Amino acid sequence: MKLRQDKKAQQEILGFVLIVSLVVIIAVIFLGFSLRKPNLSLDQQNIDAENFLTALFDYTTNCTLRTNLASMQDVIKACYTGENCKENTSACSYINASLKEVLQLSFQQNASLEIYAGTPIFSQKTSCSAGYSAAQKLVNAGENSLIIELKLCDKI
Repeated sequence: MKLRQDKKAQQEILGFVLIVSLVVIIAVIFLGFSLRKPNLSLDQQNIDAENFLTALFDYTTNCTLRTNLASMQDVIKACYTGENCKENTSACSYINASLKEVLQLSFQQNASLEIYAGTPIFSQKTSCSAGYSAAQKLVNAGENSLIIELKLCDKI
């Protein structure tokens, strides 16, 4: 009789250990999934930077070149070639004022935008403590190409 009670106690202890082991394994798997952050935000920021530059190029400004209101891309080219808007402002001072405002209104995180062709045409740089996502566009401006580079600081 005592032998049966010992075996029954051993079976109960083994069952208890099995249940506890199963709970621990499930908890570790759940903890692993809950602590893992999806790396989608970095890809999304690259897409956001690309989309922003595309939209920026097509943005219709208040600067009249020749006879029509010009796109931001045309104003950037006009700045490079030294043209003025019909509103008696230089294309360069127009992009300096408007791009700073557009950047400030468009992004919650720090953003840097540089336009250059050897020498800078426009530059607003910020420091990023956690790295950044970037996008670049080339604009044909006669013999040279202008490089427009946008950097978005990674969200922490």
